[in-house]
This record gives sequence, structure tokens and C-alpha cells, in this order.
Amino acid sequence: MHPAHVAVLAIVMGFVSVDLFSRAWMGLMSLVASAVLAHRDELAGRELRSRLHTALAVMLLNAGLLAVLFHFYSRVHGLGTTTLECLLYLIAASVRMLVFLRGVSRRIDEMLTPGRDGR
Repeated sequence: MHPAHVAVLAIVMGFVSVDLFSRAWMGLMSLVASAVLAHRDELAGRELRSRLHTALAVMLLNAGLLAVLFHFYSRVHGLGTTTLECLLYLIAASVRMLVFLRGVSRRIDEMLTPGRDGR
């Protein structure tokens, strides 16, 4: 594969992997927030079930896609082994993680508010 293609794939992989991880993580946080609200008797019935099902689906789908993506990227195609690939991945992943971290506190606060689910 051409080195420019490998570099672009490393950058894309950095962005996409952090995006999928952050979505899976927020799904887990939504499950925890729903459990906290249910324990406080601030969430029940249909809304609780809806939030739990949605959060579980988001978490499992994104975590599964992340695992499949890494499998194809590293095992099937043998990418991610050179220093340049790792460096480009790290830079792209760091940029995406900073964007995620800027809004995570607000999203978690929204999850802990009855009637809002932080999406």
C-alpha cells in the first residue's frame, strides 16, 4: 500500500477509534446515570426502560464496531506497526479526545437530569 494511503488510514483510525470509544463510554455512563436516577426514584417505567435499552445498544454497538475496526486494521491488513503510523494515530486520537473531553462534563450532567438523556 502506498505510504500516503497508510498515513491517511492512521489519521482516520485515530479519529474514528476515539469517536467509537467515547460513544461506548457515554453509553456506559448513561446506564450508570439511569441506575442512579432510578435509585433516587426520579426515573421509572417506560422512560427508564427506554434509557436503559438505548444506552445498552449504543454501548454494545460502538464497542463492537471498535473491536471489528481494530481487528481489520491491525490483524487483517497488518497496519499500525510503523513509527509514522503510530505517531499520526496518536496525534489524531489526541485531537479527537480533546474535543470529546471539552463537552463530557455537560453531557454527564444532562444524563443525571430526569427527562434528559445527554445525547
